[in-house]
Amino acid sequence: MKSISDLDFYHFSTSSPGVFSELNERCFELWEKNWIETFRELNVAKKTLSSDDFLSKELGGLFFNNRPVGFLLYHFCDLEKRSHQKMSYFENYPEDVRESIIGLESSSMIITYMTLDSAWRKSETDLPISELLIGFSVLRLMESSAKRILGYFRNNRGTQNIFYRHGGIPISKGKQAYNVEVDFAQITRESARLSPLPNCLEMTIQKWNRFNHRKEPTHEPTNTLILENGGAQEVLRENALGQLQII
Repeated sequence: MKSISDLDFYHFSTSSPGVFSELNERCFELWEKNWIETFRELNVAKKTLSSDDFLSKELGGLFFNNRPVGFLLYHFCDLEKRSHQKMSYFENYPEDVRESIIGLESSSMIITYMTLDSAWRKSETDLPISELLIGFSVLRLMESSAKRILGYFRNNRGTQNIFYRHGGIPISKGKQAYNVEVDFAQITRESARLSPLPNCLEMTIQKWNRFNHRKEPTHEPTNTLILENGGAQEVLRENALGQLQII
């Protein structure tokens, strides 16, 4: 059984990774391999996998010996702006769902492309990596000025349940995207919480704080995440990527 405590958490820009440049290229290789296979399995004939889908994002992931074992991509948008409403990301949103989210107040954080190394699947680890990846995105939300996380999740893999455990609120359930049933959902700042699964909350906070406290913070604390079980969490601080990146 592989221990998640042996992994390192890193968070960086995929377009300007700086010291994480080599890790970023390894992440791209894993991302490209996994998603080519995924779209082939789903019989998605016209989906072209372009590096544009990977670049200009933030990446939050877990690494073992400088090799990626799992990560999520994040980006931010302002749904009050037509230029952001027309992003290719929203092409998979049914018209009624897209109309319901257009004009939502201020900025939103979008999570995409959960990517996992099959050697680190849930059956091989003491904690589920996917659970921590969604937890990291919640912590990123809470240190940003975004109002919500948006995403859609494959029901046949149970990823929607991971999102719901973190305070996810369904927008529309049982829709189709890429030939598979998905739920469209959001996490708001008010609903956000970390996983109730044993030891996941503690491990998520530990990894996040260990990465973000490697250097002395340059800003005052901005937000506190109130945990559902009433437990206290160290106040989050802005990291080197800044408070908000608009793509």
